[in-house]
Amino acid sequence: MKTEKKASLQPSLKRFCSSWLYDRSVLALKLKPIIHDKAKEKEIERKTTFQKSVKSSLPNINTTKEISQIAGVSHDTISKVQKIEEQAPVYVKEQVKAGEMSINEGYKIVKVLELKGQPKPEKEPEDEEIMLIQQQQKVQQRFDNAISTVSKLTINTENIDAWLSDLTQDFIDENLERLDKAIENLKLLKLKVTERQKVRLVK
Repeated sequence: MKTEKKASLQPSLKRFCSSWLYDRSVLALKLKPIIHDKAKEKEIERKTTFQKSVKSSLPNINTTKEISQIAGVSHDTISKVQKIEEQAPVYVKEQVKAGEMSINEGYKIVKVLELKGQPKPEKEPEDEEIMLIQQQQKVQQRFDNAISTVSKLTINTENIDAWLSDLTQDFIDENLERLDKAIENLKLLKLKVTERQKVRLVK
């Protein structure tokens, strides 16, 4: 039962986490002017107050690093969120904020528009590269939902007997074909995920 609940929450939890990280990053970015001024003050103090030997041992204040630590995200994520906040169309910001689009996907769309020199569209543009990013997002969501659905199933004799109790022979034969296809797909999916995991571990 605990496994079922965990699996059913995965897609919504993923959206919540993405939205939560974006909101935290946006709030932390509001502190950027304060942290930047603090860094300037420290730099002036170091140049005018301390001896040369002491200056070299004093740490520099990295504004982006400080912001990322406050938000609890990586330096890369903060940079992407800042890019989205400064340059993304409204529809991208809304989808990222709602967790319907990941920070990385929103950033990719901004970069496509930037490279093409296009102004911010009010609505989703019919751009091939942007449409490809959005299509990839939909595919990822379908995979997440499918894996979550399969992992929610409690496979035991009682449940299988209940499922098969009123099925006709034709329906059983049809489901055997679907099961064979599902097993084949899951084996291929596991193989590809394992390969990707090995590549990341090597890096």
